[in-house]
Amino acid sequence: MAGSALQAEKEPRMRRLKHWLWPGMLAGLLLCSCREKTPGAGLPAPAKPAQPGRLSARGAFALADPKARAWNAGALLVGIMSGRDISPSGASSYWEFRFTDPEASRKYVVVVEQGKVKDAEEALQVGKPAPLPADWIDSAEAYQKSAAEFVSRHSDHAAFERAWLVCSGQNSVPAHWAMLFQQTRHLPIGSMVDARTGDYLGELQR
Repeated sequence: MAGSALQAEKEPRMRRLKHWLWPGMLAGLLLCSCREKTPGAGLPAPAKPAQPGRLSARGAFALADPKARAWNAGALLVGIMSGRDISPSGASSYWEFRFTDPEASRKYVVVVEQGKVKDAEEALQVGKPAPLPADWIDSAEAYQKSAAEFVSRHSDHAAFERAWLVCSGQNSVPAHWAMLFQQTRHLPIGSMVDARTGDYLGELQR
């Protein structure tokens, strides 16, 4: 019985970890928008202080990084994903960080939830993702810039409570933060900004 309960508890978490297939998807979805910005379009709400148990990406990374270093001293950060409760302050109660060893033969996923490291798991790495730059911007800046760009082009879209952020890089695409939305009618599913500068890169299309 105890073994069955433990397996049942772990299955949802493993399903979340399977979502780390998105870096390859994002690389193939990059499409720079040619639309003009709409003057006076609404912007996301001002950032507010994070609530207890909710951290920015940098705040959560400070907890995840030592865990990854204990796994492999040369661990490289290659991906970040927030929970879907991301706020304009860039805070979320859930963060996943994906690391690889220097040879990119193994990956290590660290989950930070409610301000604590909740899980860490090693697995075989498929492909060789590009490491993120050390100076990636925090999630608050990524949210504000990517959301502002999206709203300026789609002022009728208001589903930020359904949004989440991911940060990844590929050899053919600059490291970027992507703000993803639940699909709504004909609209794109999100927008991307450079992970280092916050410069707008384009929209994500299905």
